[in-house]
Amino acid sequence: MVAVGSPLGLLGTVMHGIISALHRPVPLGDTVIDAVQTDAAINHGNSGGPLINMHAQVIGINTACENGACGAGLGFAIPINEAKGVADVLIRDGTIHHPTLGSTPGR
Repeated sequence: MVAVGSPLGLLGTVMHGIISALHRPVPLGDTVIDAVQTDAAINHGNSGGPLINMHAQVIGINTACENGACGAGLGFAIPINEAKGVADVLIRDGTIHHPTLGSTPGR
């Protein structure tokens, strides 16, 4: 698989790697995503780019990590089926809401 993005402002950068896990729970902001884990370097510069398999199919959207969740040789992507669902709602409603349960300190 390959991950495409622009880390450090370097346009059109392609990194290659393997998928090392599916359905990996990864905290991202106030939510936990059901992520695809890869050894391709995914960081703030290439988040939002496609994660592509060997058949040239987009299988995920590269996602930057927070709170030190990413490291050298460790990256995450939102599975494409989840991203498609969000895109459909955005196109239909113009906004997306991610409800959460519980309380958040300081709010």
